[in-house]
Amino acid sequence: MFWLFISSFALANPSPPSVEEAIAMLDVCKAPGHCEVPCWDDAVRSTEPGPEGALQVNCFRGDVPHGPVVAWHANGRPLGVGYSLNGRPHGGAVSWHSNGKRASESFWIDGAHEGLLRTWHSNGQLESNGEWKNNQQQGVVRFWYPSGQLNEAGQWVDGRPNGPMFSWHENGQMRAKARYKNGERTGKWKLWFPSGQRSVVLRFRGDAIVHQRCWGLDGKQVVCPEGVAEVSSKAESSTDEQ
Repeated sequence: MFWLFISSFALANPSPPSVEEAIAMLDVCKAPGHCEVPCWDDAVRSTEPGPEGALQVNCFRGDVPHGPVVAWHANGRPLGVGYSLNGRPHGGAVSWHSNGKRASESFWIDGAHEGLLRTWHSNGQLESNGEWKNNQQQGVVRFWYPSGQLNEAGQWVDGRPNGPMFSWHENGQMRAKARYKNGERTGKWKLWFPSGQRSVVLRFRGDAIVHQRCWGLDGKQVVCPEGVAEVSSKAESSTDEQ
């Protein structure tokens, strides 16, 4: 996804610009690369190529991004908008898929996530939704499949999974019931096949497996495969790399 690199804010307006202000920057762009966004302080506007044929307008103070940035996909559709504070994300940031559907929406204060972070699949379906405070994920975080079926829901405290975590197969059947404590796996975990048949039972103590049992689709017990405890990749790696 697209990183919005953004820099130092003008003293005349110390508040970080909102997501709505970031989107509104597109209104002053006549065409990709032709965008007279006002730079902050003594920063100078520059138009340059981006990755994979993209085009972007940045403001630089020396070689440090300072102010608005607007970028376009190679097909001319918007890729991302945002701001920088001394090279760090600062304010509202939005990105889009190449088909024009929104990809992400976030808010930053001096390089740190703050407030709601949402991402979308390329078909327009919401992909994830969670809150951040002081650059740490907090509260219930949810993920969805492109079909709209809920994929995962888990509790986060100070940037680590902490509490119950549930996940589902795309057909709606329960996939896993798990629990974390301060980022570590704990207690009894249960997993199921998409058919609803039991698949795995695990028990953790101090993030280590102390008991495990696994079953095949025929209902017979089998040797547990490697990685069976990795029920959720998102629980360990939920980030906003936009």
